[in-house]
Amino acid sequence: MMYTSVYMKPLLARLTLLTVLLIAFVFFIFSRSDEPEIEPFISYTNASEDLIMVTSPALNEKISSPLAISGKARGPWYFEATAPVLLVDWDGRIIAESYITAQDNPSTELETGWMTEDFVPFTGTLEFPVPSLYPRGALIFRNSNPSGLPENDRAVDIPIRF
Repeated sequence: MMYTSVYMKPLLARLTLLTVLLIAFVFFIFSRSDEPEIEPFISYTNASEDLIMVTSPALNEKISSPLAISGKARGPWYFEATAPVLLVDWDGRIIAESYITAQDNPSTELETGWMTEDFVPFTGTLEFPVPSLYPRGALIFRNSNPSGLPENDRAVDIPIRF
């Protein structure tokens, strides 16, 4: 009996230490992010801050569903007071689509609504499932382009996190 307890205590201590080290190693491996650290930036395609300014969500903001969207865009961005907005995952797959809607324009005295060259505030809501793979994506604001001509397409991509 003495023989077993003399050798069992150091063995148990070694097994406990090995288990703790193994758990720490696994935690370290799985808590690392495989994503490269890239500084996010807003991307404009045939557009600029002079055409559309998004106030919510902010650049690289962590979002959840339902997402409240707000900002302002110049009147020509809209058609019939709406413009499309898309939410894409890290791989560019569309996970939600909706529209932003122009609101009353308090900066003008006339009741022109969205039919002006001035900035017109917009709001919108987007409901979406949260992607399970990578916690990054982009919110893409497109102008309404009733002509369908590619040269009239404009877009703003805002990186977000889920």
